[in-house]
Amino acid sequence: MKNIYLIFLLFGSLFSEDVFYDAKTDLTWQDNKEAVEKVYELKSGIFSTGAIDYCSKLELNGFTDWRLPTIREYINILDISKYNPAIRVKFKYIILKDNYDGDYYWTSTLRDDQYTYVINIKSGSFSGSWNKKEYHYFVRCVRKGDD
Repeated sequence: MKNIYLIFLLFGSLFSEDVFYDAKTDLTWQDNKEAVEKVYELKSGIFSTGAIDYCSKLELNGFTDWRLPTIREYINILDISKYNPAIRVKFKYIILKDNYDGDYYWTSTLRDDQYTYVINIKSGSFSGSWNKKEYHYFVRCVRKGDD
């Protein structure tokens, strides 16, 4: 009975509906409704949870080592030959609304002291967001590996 339970845990984590494992990069990405329903500031404020804190406190699929992805990690899943979405992976949950410009996601990569990169999943573009505390973007957390 123990062996069956361990097999279920192993395969349950690999094929969970709440995550997407990308074997090419060996990264597991958050892929649940929260990734498209909530927006966050980059850092926590008095009245808000920030993107960095959200990922560090995320418990998903039995794991707690989630973090905000880097710009390089996002670039590795982009496919700029595509549009809406401009990614090569098959996330189930993604913003695909026409005439909606809120499809930006935070990265952990700082451009300089004032700018943090954000990625536009619709077009595949990325840019620096100049006001870390006031801008609200989506968050899709990531972790290394699939185990």
